[in-house]
Amino acid sequence: MPKNELILSLLKELTSDPNSSAEKSLKELLREDPSQQKEADQLSAIWSDSSSYKTNDNFDSKAAFAKFQKTIAVGAVSQESNTTQEAKVFTLDNISTKEKPVINLFRRRAILAVAAMGILLVTAGAFFFQGEEKVLVNEGAIVSTQFLPDGTEITLSPGATLALSTGFSKKDRNLEQQRGQIYYDVAKNTEMPFQLSIDDLKIIVTGTSFNVKWNKTVQLDLIEGSLVIEHKNSDYQLSAGQQLVFDPSKQSVVIREEIDPNAVKWTKNGLSFNSTPIEKVLKDIESFYGVNIDIDTEIPPNCHFTSPDLTNVSLNDLFSILLSAQGMIFDRLNSQNYTLVEISCKE
Repeated sequence: MPKNELILSLLKELTSDPNSSAEKSLKELLREDPSQQKEADQLSAIWSDSSSYKTNDNFDSKAAFAKFQKTIAVGAVSQESNTTQEAKVFTLDNISTKEKPVINLFRRRAILAVAAMGILLVTAGAFFFQGEEKVLVNEGAIVSTQFLPDGTEITLSPGATLALSTGFSKKDRNLEQQRGQIYYDVAKNTEMPFQLSIDDLKIIVTGTSFNVKWNKTVQLDLIEGSLVIEHKNSDYQLSAGQQLVFDPSKQSVVIREEIDPNAVKWTKNGLSFNSTPIEKVLKDIESFYGVNIDIDTEIPPNCHFTSPDLTNVSLNDLFSILLSAQGMIFDRLNSQNYTLVEISCKE
């Protein structure tokens, strides 16, 4: 019995009425796999212990909240000059849903019970969605790594959006990448292929690692394994080390024999440039930081950029590096939109 299935069944049984269908379902699961009984008993004990917690009527909620505000203020991340932006952690609360349910406030005893099981669920790799539409959105200012219910590990750039089918990991493994950059380390399952849709493309894999950058054009870099890409009436077979670029405006597909150096680097909170054309530098910055950069100046031909180590570098600091290296000046319209207004392209 998969560990996630045991935990889900146990959670339903603990939160349902006695003699409910959930209790019967749990008994049937344990009857099929008695080896899970010990673990089920341990999880039930954790739940019971949390429910016996005694509340403190003298608890000062205002003081506690003030302390919490002070704590998160210390962890704020500076992204632009004169602007301090919180690093929003990508959690269950950041999941967009078609109909977000109303959350009622419980006494701490109930919260502890839910939290206790929640820790176990996260440890087991389970990831929950609420509502009819299942959409993951990284609303933070830094990259976020999560596990999907089928065991696939994904890393999302700021602003990246991924929609999952309602039957994901149970009936199928169908997804749609709606925007941004996402790295996929797909859990192998030959009987249930992983099918990712992006615009007019459909990517079909059983287990592999690849990166998809979706910003005006679609760039797919295959790190390991192989995959098939369907586009209208054509199929394209990719092997490790190859790159596919799709332009929706032209409906064109180009396959290259080398991958982007930043296809993996960005997942470690960094970028790398080695004699990289400025146009590509700007596209990588857009994808990594989740921003839009317009160009209001002429970029000299053969203008390239080679960078120092850019791990954990803020956007503002990167702009300062580009100013020093290539005389690049950016106008800031807001936190998401910038314009390149000047470039001298130093040799």
